[in-house]
Amino acid sequence: MSVLNGTEKPFNFSTEDIDVYVDNKPIKVSTYDELVAEVKRQRAFAAFAIALSGVAQSMNAANAIRSLLNAASGKAGKRNMLEIVE
Repeated sequence: MSVLNGTEKPFNFSTEDIDVYVDNKPIKVSTYDELVAEVKRQRAFAAFAIALSGVAQSMNAANAIRSLLNAASGKAGKRNMLEIVE
């Protein structure tokens, strides 16, 4: 797509001046600022998801250790206790 100003007078051209249709349905044309804001939002969400995943992994590891220690301290735990051999 190209825009050509065939006059000597300046004119403004923005996304508000563009209509886009796909299968006869209007599609929003985003501004640069809207696209940058969306990318920032996606990055923030991804960072939050990664942090949440790290918390979940830490909790799972703590629960596994707790379960192992509980089993080792129980009645049957003495028979099933893991022995560390070097």
